[in-house]
Amino acid sequence: MEVFAPVYYNSFKCIADKCRHSCCIGWDVEIDAVTLDTYTNIGGELGNKIKENIIYNDDIPCFKLNDKKRCPFLKENGLCEIILELGEENICDICTDHPRFRNYFSDRVEIGLGLCCEEVSRIILTEDYDLNLCCIEEISDEEEIPDEIEKYVLLVRDELFGIIKNSEYDYSKCRSGISRIIEREIPVFDNKDISEIYLPLEMLENSWGCLITDFSQRDFNMQEICEKYSNYSKRILNYFIFRHFSDAVYDGRICERAIFAILSTELILSLAYSLSDDKFDVNQLCEIARRYSSEIEYSDENIDKILDYIAKKSTE
Repeated sequence: MEVFAPVYYNSFKCIADKCRHSCCIGWDVEIDAVTLDTYTNIGGELGNKIKENIIYNDDIPCFKLNDKKRCPFLKENGLCEIILELGEENICDICTDHPRFRNYFSDRVEIGLGLCCEEVSRIILTEDYDLNLCCIEEISDEEEIPDEIEKYVLLVRDELFGIIKNSEYDYSKCRSGISRIIEREIPVFDNKDISEIYLPLEMLENSWGCLITDFSQRDFNMQEICEKYSNYSKRILNYFIFRHFSDAVYDGRICERAIFAILSTELILSLAYSLSDDKFDVNQLCEIARRYSSEIEYSDENIDKILDYIAKKSTE
């Protein structure tokens, strides 16, 4: 079985202490069984510290975050105490794997990089690359024959990729092309929609809610902004299609997931524009993309609520 990834996948390397938004802060650090066994057999001062900081959430072992929501092994200089003392091979699987995600199919695996990481956001939004997937390895997992639903969803996704990739298409043509493929008129989302969709969702940071509230009280034409910065909008749109559209294999929400990619693209670019004071800053865009991903993509409940809203608005 082959493993496919975006062409920029191998460009990523954790920037560790140079990261301004460490994934070792604010996120639960779950400990896999193999690593847990390793930790229980470590002696000395570090071994005692590790054992003292393991707690169980719903029977899942994880590290107890301190009062600043930092992993207890994240040093003030931004480096990991466990890596420094025991080597990178002895950190938890989740630490090794983040910010990667995987989509599994009958005859292939796709692996990508999540926008929640500031370095990934920088790569996706600023580096020069083709919007292509490439085979990066072969694994021993046995292939199965895709069923008709899976083949159809991936066929539609390939058509969406083609629309986005075509350099002759600006954002408005991407939007209309996607509408044609999914055979559904794509709603125009306004400030009221943004408020109704995003404010009720679970939030990691209160400042995110303040940002959405402020944006929803101002008058922006999100499609015009995406049109103005079409190069960035196509990159973001491609990312959301790649990461989320194939889940339609399981829930059948082809139209909603395509529109979710459009909505996410329009909001991310428009939020960044709203903070730019008429001088668009790509670094601001990278930061907004990172925050949006952290707040939305890692909560299935949040995504489901957005898809429900899209389904309702699409039928109005």
